[in-house]
Amino acid sequence: MKKILIVSFILLSVQAFAQQRPAPNPSLDSLKNEKDTIALNRKIEVLKNGSQKDLSLLLSFYNSSRNMKKAEEVVEIALQRYPHGTLAAIKAANAIYAESDAVKQEKMNLAYKKNFPAEKTDMIDYAVALSYATVKNTAKATEYLSYITDAGFRPSAVTQVTKVLMNYDVVTAERIVKTELENVKRLMADTTLVGDRRNDLLFKPKQIYYNMALLYSSILIKKEDYKAALVYTKEVFDQSPVKSDALNQSYYYLLSKNGNYREALPELQKIAASGQADEATKAELMRAYTKLNPGKNVNAYMASFVSALDKKSMEEAEKMIVKEQSPDFTVTDINGRHVSLADFKGKTIILDFWATWCGPCKASFPAMQRLVNKYKSDPNVKFLFIHTWESSATPQQDAVNYLKTNNYQMDLYMDVKDQTTKSNPAVTAFKIKGIPSKFVIDRDGNIRFKLTGFSGGDDAAVAEVSAMIELAKKHV
Repeated sequence: MKKILIVSFILLSVQAFAQQRPAPNPSLDSLKNEKDTIALNRKIEVLKNGSQKDLSLLLSFYNSSRNMKKAEEVVEIALQRYPHGTLAAIKAANAIYAESDAVKQEKMNLAYKKNFPAEKTDMIDYAVALSYATVKNTAKATEYLSYITDAGFRPSAVTQVTKVLMNYDVVTAERIVKTELENVKRLMADTTLVGDRRNDLLFKPKQIYYNMALLYSSILIKKEDYKAALVYTKEVFDQSPVKSDALNQSYYYLLSKNGNYREALPELQKIAASGQADEATKAELMRAYTKLNPGKNVNAYMASFVSALDKKSMEEAEKMIVKEQSPDFTVTDINGRHVSLADFKGKTIILDFWATWCGPCKASFPAMQRLVNKYKSDPNVKFLFIHTWESSATPQQDAVNYLKTNNYQMDLYMDVKDQTTKSNPAVTAFKIKGIPSKFVIDRDGNIRFKLTGFSGGDDAAVAEVSAMIELAKKHV
């Protein structure tokens, strides 16, 4: 949820929480672009014997190439030479992110603030707030949320924490977001914010307001106050030059909820046809269709979207098929048994590389669970959910707990870091650059399809992967 790889320092840590692009770094680019091996090694030696800044640069260099063994060597040098320096502070912060117990995390946070008084603590305060929200301790969650003052980071932190709070304490979630909305309104009206501050990429009051307004609208939907929710969503919808799929879905859903079926129905149909409709939207589409077409078969109407999406997905999958020999790989099941590619010979297998700290990975799981259920009676189709790039000392426990907590019935396998190479063997064998990454492999061990990331839309994902499985089964 909020864990970070231990050697992912400064730039990577900021990216993980604030979803920013890293600032240009000419020194890092110079290292990465150096083609002369002797010259590169000379530069590395100078940096290794240099300042904290030099070591941070060297660490970024190794981190960018995923040379974890060398990265950890740099970390050890930095910790020995600068035990109270920036890298020591980041390692301590990463330990806080990796801790799942909220009480322990809070104690570590207090120690961090004592040991590193000059460091900013917004992100670790967010980590503690989110942990307490997860265990339904509203008082502690709101306390640590109040410590976050960075104008660029606070909206993201508020959003994530209140999304958890609203599941069990909608009143507090509403109060927090309403306060944030009022604060952003004041910032938008503040004429003293000029120049760089007003144009700062991390500080865009209008965009922050739009995001908060939509979050507030979702809370009002939770309270079934659809009229008020539409007011906030319509404000954003009317003023947004580019309307995202999520914004369109929210707006037309609320339009229908407020009785404007004729305007909403055509747009809800488009959303369903694209496979992006969530369950609430599909239910509202059925209601709107029934209101406007009394007596017609609504189930047949909804089934038409499924069949059309399946046909479209099959046509698109046929264009994406490849034939590459899969690398051999070895992973372990939760009982510690080693399995490799050869163990699945004759089966169509789907590999899903994921991690508990990866938001898009977890966002794809409802669709993946539907796929597991769809093929559970087919002995020739096998799903392997491979946890990799672990960020804590207990990756298997974390993964098992996550699946259990969310009632996912998935076969879990572990791609644990090799202590010699400091890399995860399976994910390295497939040359994966980012997760989630999925591979569909045919019965002869050939990779037929590759997928990276998750853009949303459970229906679209189910149709897409189903088409790939069926084509791989046909051994095209």
